[in-house]
Amino acid sequence: MENRENLGNDEIQISVDSDLHVPSYESLQSQTFLMLAGKQHCGSPRVALGTKVLNAMPDEHTCKFLLEWYFEKCHESSYPKHSVLALANSFWSSSFAPAFNRETRNTDELEQVSTMLCKNAERALQEFEDFDDWLASCSGTNFRWESLGAVYGALTTSILSLPERDAFFATQRGDRRNRRDFAVEMKDCVQACITLSNYMDLINVPMVALLVKNLVLQTVLSGDASELSLPAKETRLTC
Repeated sequence: MENRENLGNDEIQISVDSDLHVPSYESLQSQTFLMLAGKQHCGSPRVALGTKVLNAMPDEHTCKFLLEWYFEKCHESSYPKHSVLALANSFWSSSFAPAFNRETRNTDELEQVSTMLCKNAERALQEFEDFDDWLASCSGTNFRWESLGAVYGALTTSILSLPERDAFFATQRGDRRNRRDFAVEMKDCVQACITLSNYMDLINVPMVALLVKNLVLQTVLSGDASELSLPAKETRLTC
């Protein structure tokens, strides 16, 4: 597969065992209203929301499968695909990645990651002409909510483009066995990332792209569900 190396060299294996951790899902939509943009200091409500967003991240094998599908099958109108894949690869190769590979995720560890991302959100994101410089500014220890939102946006697009009865969903647990429920959960995380990244009214190009992505996904989810039941190669899903 072209550019497969962007996602690492591990063979993609989706099985019931690959999804040992599935957080109980509670809609984040209402919670984002408690985090309206403002100039207040980064405090526990923001970190708490970020912890919920981080806990919703699927396991690494599931993410790799969905991102492979996203790169190969989905049409992207908001983000360059290679940028999203680079951000996702950075997430899973970062120093905090082990916190997401545990069978039972530790809340304290997730809170530490959320605190780091909240602190990064306090700094304006510079613009770079060079891709490597840009990636370094918003990945690794500089990972930002905009970066995480881009990954969640790609996961949402991939889920929506899969056939409704695809065998992939049988490997998931709880509401994630239903394609629409899984997609809505990931889309709520995109919205929450926008709220969390909107600190001190700072704006940047990735933030604008994320706003566009969120709008497109909301439009797709609010549209005709019958169109979403077709394979991605037939629908040319644009999100």
